[in-house]
Amino acid sequence: MEDNENRLRLITLDEQNPSLYQNEWLQKLLDDNKTKPSLNLFYELINDDDMKMIAKEMANNKTRIILNLSCSPITAKGCQYLCNALERNSTLEALFLCDNHLGDDGAQFVWQLLLADKNKTIRAIDLSLTELTDNCIDKIVEVMKTARIRYIDIEKNHLSIEGKQQLRQAAIDNNYTGKLYL
Repeated sequence: MEDNENRLRLITLDEQNPSLYQNEWLQKLLDDNKTKPSLNLFYELINDDDMKMIAKEMANNKTRIILNLSCSPITAKGCQYLCNALERNSTLEALFLCDNHLGDDGAQFVWQLLLADKNKTIRAIDLSLTELTDNCIDKIVEVMKTARIRYIDIEKNHLSIEGKQQLRQAAIDNNYTGKLYL
């Protein structure tokens, strides 16, 4: 009986203070893979609370060059946690966020990260199937102009034919030599 009461108190405390959120499986995975160059969480159903844990790990990680968070219910909030942390990361080169629920609001954090001088290592970004619209076209054009980003995948989003044509033309006008998937 006493164990159940303690467990109930712990659960109640956790619900009252979301900063105490723990995902033991994810924490073990992060701990076990700290020195590996890639972290593949593809189809692991990472949520926004999990993103706080991943962001904390990525902020100071000096070995990770690939992070795959595809096919999860990550929203703009989770993307914000990650992008804020990646401002302090100096090793990540490829970020895969495809098939998440970021929308233009979440992508805005990615564009800010890629355009800021704080992170100069990311060279590849996959935002396919993330509910982007024509509202993000100007930022994508700015990212292409940096010439640092060599791979941009924004396929299967809500971009209009005109929006895609605008991006194609911007790639030509700016002599973009990276890969752009529309």
